[in-house]
This record gives sequence, structure tokens and C-alpha cells, in this order.
Amino acid sequence: MRRPALLSALALAAACDPVDPTSATPDGLDRAVAVAEASFHGHVVALETRMSREDADAPSMPYTFVTWRVDAPIAGVAADEEVTLRFLGGPTPSGLVLEVSHLPRFALGDEAVVFAHRNGEHACPLVGCARGLVRVTDGGVAHAAVLAAGVDPEVRRGGAVPVGELVAAAVALADALPPAPGIQRLEIDRTYGPTVTDPSTDEVPR
Repeated sequence: MRRPALLSALALAAACDPVDPTSATPDGLDRAVAVAEASFHGHVVALETRMSREDADAPSMPYTFVTWRVDAPIAGVAADEEVTLRFLGGPTPSGLVLEVSHLPRFALGDEAVVFAHRNGEHACPLVGCARGLVRVTDGGVAHAAVLAAGVDPEVRRGGAVPVGELVAAAVALADALPPAPGIQRLEIDRTYGPTVTDPSTDEVPR
């Protein structure tokens, strides 16, 4: 089936919803924990794309809302809580798809350690964008930038580590800091239009 045309995202993202200026960080796990407004180990339980409402300051844009269930909290959230994060991009009612090259993409069931920051304010609601998402595969993680502090030196050389070890190291760092403020909650139904489906699949795209 014909794939929908892609919108040019770089200029649109910069003009309408700039990427968080912390995108060059973190240098280590300590930085990720300190900057994050909420952090946790969780998995994706829902995905939907909606158009923002056009106003005098910005055109209508597609955003994908990724809902996570918290399996193990680090800071700013509670166990079993659901957290919805907003990412720029997705299909539009016209059949075009906005893709932003540096933003992570998701599928139902994806598992990761998440360091969330400024949800609803920028194109990517993660500390350092893709650096603030540590994907979990077969119960382990490997992410040199985030694992640079607080984890066994053998891990720093590129090996995998059980996700529980990463979470424990992050919790220890968070316990030494003031309480995290928690992530901004989004009023999706009031602020955004109805759900948009991908015309090529009738599903929200990864």
C-alpha cells in the first residue's frame, strides 16, 4: 500500500516546538536523575496521535501521546501509575506524516527506563531526548551515556546490565536530591483534536 508522504520536520520542529536545550546532555546517570522531573522503569500501554489546535502563534501539528505504566519508580512517580508523554510527529488527517529524525519511536509493549523533562513544552519530553530513554531488551540495558556514573565499571565498557541494577543506582542518586517535582499532566481532550489514524495501516505509527 502507498506510504503517505512525509512532511519536512526539521524546520517545523525548530519553529513551532523547539527541542529541549538540554539535548546535549546528560553526561551520566547522575545528570539524568538530577534534571528529570520524573523517572521510572516502565512499558508502553497506549499510543495515540492527535492534532494540536491552530492558533495565532502556531499551526496545527500532529503529536503522538505515549502512555507508560510505571513498573519501578525512580523519582517523581509511583508504582503502577500511568504517565503520558507528548512527542512531536505522527499522521495528519490529510494523509501526510510528520517524522522528526532525532525523536525516538515506540510500539505497544516497549520497555525502557525513562527520564522525563518538560512534558508538553518541547518536541521531545526526555532529558537529552533519545539519551533520556534507555531501552530494555531481555531484562538488560546498555546505554553508555546514561550508565557513565553510578554503575559497575564493567558495565561502562559497553556490556549489558540487568535493568534492576540501573534502577537501583538511579534511586540511590535520587534519594540524595530534593524530591522530583513530577511530570506535567496533559489535558489531552481539551487541548487537542480527535485521534488520527495512519491511513496506510489504520494504526498509530511506531
